[in-house]
Amino acid sequence: MQLKDPAALKRWRLHRGFSQRDLGFLTRRSQTAIWQLEAGKLKNLSEGFALSIANRLNVPWEDLFDANERELAKK
Repeated sequence: MQLKDPAALKRWRLHRGFSQRDLGFLTRRSQTAIWQLEAGKLKNLSEGFALSIANRLNVPWEDLFDANERELAKK
């Protein structure tokens, strides 16, 4: 999956009151992984990671992420 807008992820995270470290812990990833997403340095991520972020932020995944064509073909 691909993150649509790194700034939107950061806005949602801050709106929910999470630090990067908090969100990393809740999604079982590192603070560095969250930073890389928000900085636009991590372009692709697993479906599980994307869904975990969306779930923890209580945001529909479609608002934050685009599914790769290859992933859509599997469904």
